[in-house]
Amino acid sequence: VPKIVRQQVPVQKVMQRHVEVPQVQYMDEIVDVPVQKQRHVPTIQVVHKEVEVPQIEYIDHHIHVPVQKHRHVPVVTKEQKF
Repeated sequence: VPKIVRQQVPVQKVMQRHVEVPQVQYMDEIVDVPVQKQRHVPTIQVVHKEVEVPQIEYIDHHIHVPVQKHRHVPVVTKEQKF
């Protein structure tokens, strides 16, 4: 008598599952940005003025100055007797 044997093979089942996904919320903050104005600032120019400087002429008169010679003079001391 033939015997019928059933084999069980595991089969993966796909099931749907509900998952809560956190929602992302963007919070915008309004910041005042000051408006910068472009201004033209005048520049000061320095104009060089030419000045005439008088020329000075030096006239040197050479004068002969005698050279003094130093001589060593011996000093004599006298002792007095009383």
